[in-house]
Amino acid sequence: PEKKVSPKLLPKKRQPKKWNSKKQAPKSWQLIAAVVAGVLLVGSGIGVGAFQIYTQTQLSAALKAENAIAAGSQRIEEVTSRLSDLELAVKNAMEVEVGSQGRTLDEKDREALTKEIEKAKQTWVEQKTKLLYLESAVDALKKLRGPDDTFTANVEPLVAEITKATEDNWQLIVTQVSTLGKLMGNVQTAQASWQQEQDRIAAEQAAAAAKAASDRLARQPTEPTSISISTPSTPTPNCTIRSVEEVPSKQLVANYIFDLAPNAVTTWVCGLCQPGRLCGLAYLPDLAAIFPGYEGLPRTEDEARVIVQLDENLVEIYLSPIGKSVLVHEAAHARQHVVYGTAIQSANEVYSGLLGDPAIEYMADCATIDKLGYSTGAYTSTCTAEQLSAAATIW
Repeated sequence: PEKKVSPKLLPKKRQPKKWNSKKQAPKSWQLIAAVVAGVLLVGSGIGVGAFQIYTQTQLSAALKAENAIAAGSQRIEEVTSRLSDLELAVKNAMEVEVGSQGRTLDEKDREALTKEIEKAKQTWVEQKTKLLYLESAVDALKKLRGPDDTFTANVEPLVAEITKATEDNWQLIVTQVSTLGKLMGNVQTAQASWQQEQDRIAAEQAAAAAKAASDRLARQPTEPTSISISTPSTPTPNCTIRSVEEVPSKQLVANYIFDLAPNAVTTWVCGLCQPGRLCGLAYLPDLAAIFPGYEGLPRTEDEARVIVQLDENLVEIYLSPIGKSVLVHEAAHARQHVVYGTAIQSANEVYSGLLGDPAIEYMADCATIDKLGYSTGAYTSTCTAEQLSAAATIW
């Protein structure tokens, strides 16, 4: 007769270690998309009878026990892997949650992700508990196997427990990983929208600054003794004006401008450009203000001299293709001053069809296109044939 199995042989339910609920980003980021794809492929068969235990009465108790051990071991391996996927998904989700704080237009998507993270943690604990119990049952059944592969006690209770566990619905793990991946994508999309809005605001601020600089152009009050005016800027704490000997590229920049406009004097200023921007600024003597009632062209070298200001921190960039478009644009202002004098605004209004300082800036871009084939794009990137012809006359 078969021995009755003692209740002590049945496995005790073990509890997994408590999940660390402290919100912190993991040390390294791993893309969840690959994890989700792998889980959906490998885990698609979970809960569909791939590990059915044969229960036909004609099978011996030993064979049923061996089948239970094999099915339980395979399920343990698979579920362990899926739980690792879920743990990784939770860590990635926590990183997205922390990294997106204050970087979305609203909190709707972040709140949904936060709620799902807590749900995923609970799912992990529940499924880990089930897995530990299955492992205990398989281990207990293995201990009943004798040296001759016979079993020393009634295996039916343990076989029943293992069969129940292997046929349980483990698909919740896969579903939870997939849901976290979707909600992370929603938060990342919300972050992208927020960044676009920040870029738009920055662009508006840059445009306003450019307009303010344009409004100052050719309107600097001077005294007759200070014809070649400039407006020195105070260097930023982390910036100092270096000599040409220290930075030979400065001479290359100055020579480039001088070859286009010999009446231009290049100077360097700390913090002229906004972060992430490349800029230049030309200061033209206002002859009408210096000599009240005067109309005409500059009559002396001092009256013709234009001060071009560039950013001390961007010396090397001014020698790049986009940097050269800034240099040509500012040199064009120096040439406009020589060619048009006090009529600089009215003449460019005729050519551009614009009014005020924007007309001067627009035609400076046209003159840049005439020289380089492209412009800064700050005021225009295309000009008509008539505008290009008019702009070419300043050179």
